[in-house]
Amino acid sequence: MKINTITFKIASLALVVALSACSPTPRRTLRTEEKAADFAWLFSQFGENYAPLEYKESLHGFNYAELKSKYLERSAALTTNEQFYALMHEFVAEFKDAHTSGQFMSSTNPGRTEVAYLGFSGDRVGNKFVVKEFLPTFSADSAYPIKVGAVITALDGVPLVDQAKGELAKFRNLGQEQATITYNMNRIFNRISTAAPIPASPFAVVTVKIDDKTTEDIMVPWVKKDYYQFIQEQRAAALEKRAEETGKVATAASKAEFDTDLFSLGYSASTGQYSVIPSFFKALDRKQEGFNFLKTFAFIDTAPIWSSKSLQKWLLESQYGRDALKAQMEAMKSATETYEEFVKRYFWEEMLRERTLPTQYTRVMEAIDYPAYVTPVIVKGADGKPTGYQKYVGYIYLDTFSPYSEDDVILASVNATLAKFKEFGVKDVIIDMINNGGGSLVLGSKLAQVFSAKKITLPDMQFRLSESWMDDFEGAALNGASDAEKQLARSMLDVLKEDKSKGLRLSRGINSEVLMPWEIKGNKALAAGGVAEGGFKTYLLVNEMCASMCDIFSGIMKDNNLGTVVGVRTMGAGGNVVMHMSAPNSGFIVNQTESLIRRKDGSYIENVGVSPDVAFDTIADSENKYSGARTKALEVISSENIVVSQAPVAGITVPAVLPAPTTEGNK
Repeated sequence: MKINTITFKIASLALVVALSACSPTPRRTLRTEEKAADFAWLFSQFGENYAPLEYKESLHGFNYAELKSKYLERSAALTTNEQFYALMHEFVAEFKDAHTSGQFMSSTNPGRTEVAYLGFSGDRVGNKFVVKEFLPTFSADSAYPIKVGAVITALDGVPLVDQAKGELAKFRNLGQEQATITYNMNRIFNRISTAAPIPASPFAVVTVKIDDKTTEDIMVPWVKKDYYQFIQEQRAAALEKRAEETGKVATAASKAEFDTDLFSLGYSASTGQYSVIPSFFKALDRKQEGFNFLKTFAFIDTAPIWSSKSLQKWLLESQYGRDALKAQMEAMKSATETYEEFVKRYFWEEMLRERTLPTQYTRVMEAIDYPAYVTPVIVKGADGKPTGYQKYVGYIYLDTFSPYSEDDVILASVNATLAKFKEFGVKDVIIDMINNGGGSLVLGSKLAQVFSAKKITLPDMQFRLSESWMDDFEGAALNGASDAEKQLARSMLDVLKEDKSKGLRLSRGINSEVLMPWEIKGNKALAAGGVAEGGFKTYLLVNEMCASMCDIFSGIMKDNNLGTVVGVRTMGAGGNVVMHMSAPNSGFIVNQTESLIRRKDGSYIENVGVSPDVAFDTIADSENKYSGARTKALEVISSENIVVSQAPVAGITVPAVLPAPTTEGNK
């Protein structure tokens, strides 16, 4: 079994929940009073839990009371469930909030939900779309005119960018135009009636780029099916393909293994029925046992698309997903590998699927969940010409703030990585956070602290003055680890109560360190007095899909003068997100932003993000696995003045002209 299929399988478990649940889309056509009741439920969730309501009214120029009246009136005139589903999504999209979204739980029984697709999925590259894979029901031998590698520029004569930020953004708007475009690109070609309207036309005209000057319009049919029929067909086709690849006829055991695959979508081998995994919601639904607000700073991708990378990270936010991944990884470990050796190999190979390596590098074997290496760079003078010197640059692939290992293991590994960097005389470190969807506030804050010997300043938070946050502080006041922590929580609860008594929606700005008291300390393992007060100058690679804790981490590093940001503006998902279930008649689930993060200058991250210090088009660079962004950072590093020392560093001598590191293959 290959590692890359495992991540692909794990992603499907998120789709299990996204597309099947205990309160699925109904069989009957909803009555006017039922639709009104569901909108009343949705309004109540925004009223109680949504933190940036007043901020969004001011920013986007709407009146919430008028918005509610308008949508309630519109819902009464609708005649189909699909129209109502679209209207619910449209209401949520008005807030232009990456963290705030909705989803309907599609029933796996026939006659409830429809899908429409062209058969392929892929990635955005600049303003175009590159086809990467097809559904199992599309044979590679087919004469279907669109192939893997095709570059698509328009659909039905409308440029893809306009499609993504226009019609589709009516139903899912992240509040940052480039992020919205990237997010919606796959949804242009793959539709489900619980997320957006199914195309009315039986055919689509796909504009494919032939060369720099030529395009070709190709007419292909929209394949429209009942959702139940769709998943049955895809599962059967995928099993058949697996049998062809392995030369083995599918057995009951192999089918059971395959039931976690992408197109099973909730199929239970033990019962032969489609079912739900409710424990998945524990990481996001505050009503479930084990919920932790500190781990909810993550972008939740609810798009029902069968190749959504961020769904993989979403699933790993849950303990269920972590346990499932651990079980899969255990089965893949060879008999000769220690567990730590296997984990290192697993995540290194995961990185290689998303990034390319430089020509010369030395891998840092101390790195575990966050792969790292050292690479040489030629030093240039003020005239832009090589000086004859070179220096080493460290690279860390930091793709999530909810990694596989526990926080203490992660922090020890990162510190060990930095110690290895110091042995090479590294002063500059590239931290690659492109497509990092966020995760844990505590881990992200501690990782920022790792790069400074001096204690850093964390951003302020404004809490929604709701029962949920108050309950959380009250729980900490009752069950804290010490009397001091209990007292601090009681004091915070009093502050929230006082602010609420004034009629405020949001609390005053409170430093986020209150959520992790006495846990943020200067990193004494770093030698004080060096660059950035710790011996390292960092360059953060970011893009429009750097979200939530990735937004926050970028802001922390900039505000503490610890990092230079390279890329494009981050998503601007500036708080935490919690899932709330569910509307009484349609089963609609809504995710809500329940706090706001304020940077050092008092500005919000929400809808603003973090702007780059060095602009680079990471959106177009996706085709190159973002090697151009890394090269851009290296160019900035190579042009800076350095002092070459002959003194021993961590037990080794660094010569004036550094030897090239050992070149390893992509293995």
